[in-house]
Amino acid sequence: MSLDDPLFQFISAPEPTRTRIEEMHEEFAAGALSGILSGEIYTLTEIHVGTGQLVRPQDLSPRPTAKLDYPLIAAFFRTIGTDGRITRIIPGSSWRGVVRNLVEMITPSAFGVAGSGLPAELRDSRFSDKQQKNNERPVFDPAGQIFGGQGYASHVRFRDVTTPDETGWPVLNLKERWTPKVRLPNDRKVYLHAAEPELGNELLEVCPPGVIWEFQIAFHNLSPAQVGLLLIALGQDPQAPLFPKLDGGKGQGIGSIRVQKVSITLDTPENAFLDYDVARSEALNEAELIDYIQIGYTLVYMPSFQQLIAMIGTLPDELRRR
Repeated sequence: MSLDDPLFQFISAPEPTRTRIEEMHEEFAAGALSGILSGEIYTLTEIHVGTGQLVRPQDLSPRPTAKLDYPLIAAFFRTIGTDGRITRIIPGSSWRGVVRNLVEMITPSAFGVAGSGLPAELRDSRFSDKQQKNNERPVFDPAGQIFGGQGYASHVRFRDVTTPDETGWPVLNLKERWTPKVRLPNDRKVYLHAAEPELGNELLEVCPPGVIWEFQIAFHNLSPAQVGLLLIALGQDPQAPLFPKLDGGKGQGIGSIRVQKVSITLDTPENAFLDYDVARSEALNEAELIDYIQIGYTLVYMPSFQQLIAMIGTLPDELRRR
């Protein structure tokens, strides 16, 4: 894989801006918002969220629609419920990583996973034990203010993403994924959309195009601008859509998704301390969501955002028709 590979490009990362967090988690800040952000993930191409294990197709449930003469395949992630039922899921941690990466790319934020070759100013923030003992306040970049970091808890919780689809899914012969990694110092890699995957000899169980997944993100103590920033990162501005890439095989042309039917219901913070069941408002209407999006742009670093829009804000004709 070379630097001129058409399936990825780079965005230059600006130097992060870090601000002090004055309100900690034990208090609700004046004007802060808490609630549930929910919606759907629609698969535009095949996606693969793997376990890292190779298994026999006949040992899986639901069983893939693969020929059983395939000896081993990379299985899609599964979980066993308390009732013993096996279901395929996208772990909340995987979905969280996608959303955090998008927020990092469109704001002046550090790299969530600090590579050893990164300069110090681009590395993730830390809130040390010594600072906590001295009653100091953490200083974090825009992404860290929402997603937290070492020594400071997150303001968002991502539940596992589920789908009602219980049919067998296909096995894709994808091009080998474990090619040497290519990156530029200080730059973020962005994987591009492709109408067709690059085929090869790696056998992956994949979720096919056209499948709907349901997600929920619980948030607390976020500012209106931070809520708007999440909506922008999820591609909910009709004037500036984004179509994220999800999990394994992004460099081989799969993993393209559309986030749709997003809604927000807000909590009344006082009720969290008075009632066991927290009362929530009616879902915000479309005009209210747009208002939050407009406020969210106060946190966006527009040069990076415009580059990202140019890279993953449009789809090939074959995908746009899906």
